[in-house]
Amino acid sequence: MAHAVEMYFDEATDSAVRGMWQSIAATGVPSAMLAGGYRPHVTLAVYDDLKDDGWFASTLEVLAGVAPPVSLTLSSYGIFPGAEGVLFLGVTVTDALCELHGTFHTWFTDYQSSSRAHYAPDQWVPHCTLALGLSLDEMAKALQACQGCPLPLTAQVTAFGLVEVSPISYREIAVFASRPLD
Repeated sequence: MAHAVEMYFDEATDSAVRGMWQSIAATGVPSAMLAGGYRPHVTLAVYDDLKDDGWFASTLEVLAGVAPPVSLTLSSYGIFPGAEGVLFLGVTVTDALCELHGTFHTWFTDYQSSSRAHYAPDQWVPHCTLALGLSLDEMAKALQACQGCPLPLTAQVTAFGLVEVSPISYREIAVFASRPLD
């Protein structure tokens, strides 16, 4: 089972993204995000073989407590085409976000061999998934369902989570509050 490290949003942004998920589901397009019990997030890394001896989670807790507060702008819609069929909210890349992402990967260098390459620094496309596993027709319906939701959304990162994920399930292992904005 894969493990992911995620950044979670303030209540208003969380609610707005969940509203988009509901709008998509209302069109009849299957919602893996709702069905799997996911929480709106931006993923920092995914590990295919994380043998956690407790060090990973405790180090993530320390990072959450010392990392500078981060604000995210969810500014556009995007797709990852192909078999994954992912519709997402694109995150505006900032120096602060890149620095946090780079710091995370520096702290967890020992786990790099099991990390999925497209989450590595200089390859990462920060995003918040709206739907996945969509055909082209479903993608069009899902995108149309989201058009009534105003962008951009400004999100505060309020927590970091370590989760176990599969295409059909989501289980939080640990969640750590992040430093609030001053």
